Amino acid sequence: MQATTRRITTASLFLIGFTSIQVQAQNNMGIGTASPDASAVLDVVSTNKGVLVPRMLDSERLVIPNPATGLIVYQTNGTAGFYYNAGTPATPSWIKLSSGVVAVADGGTGATTASGARTNLGLGTLATLNSVSSNEITNGTIVNADISNAAGIDGSKIAGNIEGKAVNVTGVVPLDHGGTGQTTQSAALNALLPTQSSNSGKVLQTDGSNATWATPSTGGGQVFAITTFNPITQIVEQKAIMLTATSGQQPPFIMPASGTCDVIYLEDVAQANQASTECKAELYKNGVATGLAIRVVSATTSNAKTAGSATGSVSYVMGDVLTFGVSSTNTTPNVRMNISMRCR
Repeated sequence: MQATTRRITTASLFLIGFTSIQVQAQNNMGIGTASPDASAVLDVVSTNKGVLVPRMLDSERLVIPNPATGLIVYQTNGTAGFYYNAGTPATPSWIKLSSGVVAVADGGTGATTASGARTNLGLGTLATLNSVSSNEITNGTIVNADISNAAGIDGSKIAGNIEGKAVNVTGVVPLDHGGTGQTTQSAALNALLPTQSSNSGKVLQTDGSNATWATPSTGGGQVFAITTFNPITQIVEQKAIMLTATSGQQPPFIMPASGTCDVIYLEDVAQANQASTECKAELYKNGVATGLAIRVVSATTSNAKTAGSATGSVSYVMGDVLTFGVSSTNTTPNVRMNISMRCR
């Protein structure tokens, strides 16, 4: 019986030795398979087991002597996971094999979709253009960002609100975006108003929809002169009125600032030989007579002049409407009334 046992054992050892020789001859090894893949040094096949690589602490991983490039271990503490040496044995560089979402701190985007990756970026500083400096863009918001220094934004669209101060802005803002579309002050005025060229001495008038330059009228028209004296601003309104009816109220003047009217001046110029007539000019504020009025008796010969003035105090605020009310005792007057008003 013992002899039989020895023969079986000897045969088993012979088979094992023969198998080892076959593995060496093939230069690869199969575990769980009789036909290891030719491209693999070790081909492990199993349907219910896995391969367990060496497990260690980070302190142990860091003191592996001369770790080969590509060496893999599993770290069990700290940021656990598989680590491989991407460096050299002399200068190891351990890199964690990542899976799932890679955080911004680990060089990823922290996103799980392409859309999320486009809105969650760690930009840092774009050294090439030196134009955007930012920690990161998170959920569509630039955090701690500063757009600066020369490179500019060309051919791009910025939608939404831009907050903060613009130290130096260059370029042209078009009219349909609230700008003038121009690069100089004169051109900007011409872009917003009718051109100023060849319109010296004219006044700007509007029909409610469009503005045009017009020559001031000397009959029934108005000329306003604003002269600044320190510290008083004197606004003088002059009207040349051709009086062809016994009374009337002239077109309004909207006051641009607060002040007080204190003098009204009236000059009558007879346009033909006629009977003597008394002419009156009175200041109205917002359609109500103020009592500041002047009366003169016109001359009876053509082109003869009579004049007079009156003083008073009529206060007004910006936006008040001032007009002149004129009247005559002659039922068919033919005089030109030159009226001036001084306001301080």
